[in-house]
Amino acid sequence: MGKKQQPKTAKKSYSTIKIIAGILLIIFAVLFSDQLEHLSFPSFSASRESEISYIDGKDALWYIDEIPDWDEEIYEDIREATVHSETDKDGNYTESYSDGDDYEELVELVGPPKHTSAYEDETTGVRVTATWQADLDLGEDGEHVAVTIDYDRETGQILNKNCYASILQ
Repeated sequence: MGKKQQPKTAKKSYSTIKIIAGILLIIFAVLFSDQLEHLSFPSFSASRESEISYIDGKDALWYIDEIPDWDEEIYEDIREATVHSETDKDGNYTESYSDGDDYEELVELVGPPKHTSAYEDETTGVRVTATWQADLDLGEDGEHVAVTIDYDRETGQILNKNCYASILQ
């Protein structure tokens, strides 16, 4: 048995319909291209990392009140220690610190940090980074503000302070 063939007129009319539909789509696109420029469509990306804006320094202090018991005045009043470095005749490097605020006094003022991590260096001793953090209520998950304080474990002196925020754009 042979295959049943379609009449040539049906094949021809189907091809004609596809061509006409294509032409109509092109005409539609040309006629309405001005209106389509004003529409904004959400962009979807595999990674939200490219949408995150990191803010630090004075700009991040705008959000510091979101961290419980912290404010701009407390942050600005923190005095970082002066670092004194020495290398002896044998080439041994050491650091000492003076005039820095006491870490424990800061904790009494603002409460304990959310996270701490310590790292030890043969020349500088044990330094600790303490982090206070709060999520921001700006409408997106993952937005937060944080304050980090580095201090010397032996002396308790604050060596460095930083405030930063991450905002989804």
